Amino acid sequence: DASPDPSQCSDGPALCPALVQSFLLLGPPPSSFAWLGYFGKIAYHVGDELISLSSLEHCIIRASMSAPRQFLSKFKLPSSRFDWLQTHSVHDPRLNFNLNCGSLSLPPSVPIYRGEILDAQLEWIATRYLRTTVQVSADHVVMIPKVFAWYASDFAHARGIKASAVECAEYAANFLQKKARVRVTVAATTFDSIKYLPFSFHCRTLSLLTDEEMAPHAA
Repeated sequence: DASPDPSQCSDGPALCPALVQSFLLLGPPPSSFAWLGYFGKIAYHVGDELISLSSLEHCIIRASMSAPRQFLSKFKLPSSRFDWLQTHSVHDPRLNFNLNCGSLSLPPSVPIYRGEILDAQLEWIATRYLRTTVQVSADHVVMIPKVFAWYASDFAHARGIKASAVECAEYAANFLQKKARVRVTVAATTFDSIKYLPFSFHCRTLSLLTDEEMAPHAA
């Protein structure tokens, strides 16, 4: 059976291949209104547990990280505990750029995460995403992905506090090429004008990155 196994959380964000399989079988959410409920209804049987895609993200992969702010505050997120799986959960801000729900605002392809090259994969996917989204306008406004607003506490210098917009921009700048990194850092710290890019709740079917596509970056 070539189906992805969501129980392999130690090998990376299992949500992505599981989501690819769900989209292939059922199609992506048909509308933005169906978006949230979709991820709570699709579930996998892992051991004696039934784990939804939403639980996989928020209760296992993101268990050691902050809860989402604003856009999901009026919805009830899953609160199940999977102690036997949460031992694999780590606080790694790069997960925010690797977890991909299929939104049109996110990359169209995802890898199969592998334990032996996981750190390199997390780094490359985060770098690819931020280099294609972070912008500085002609009037020195820094534009960064909305995920920085939703999970600001993940990017703070200390646990338990919310990172400022400037801190978020500086974090994003670390993944950019030198010229862009300097431009973003100077604009953020000098003009302190930072905006968050809009996020689309319309989804598409994701494709998988092949080992050949990932090999030069995850070696």
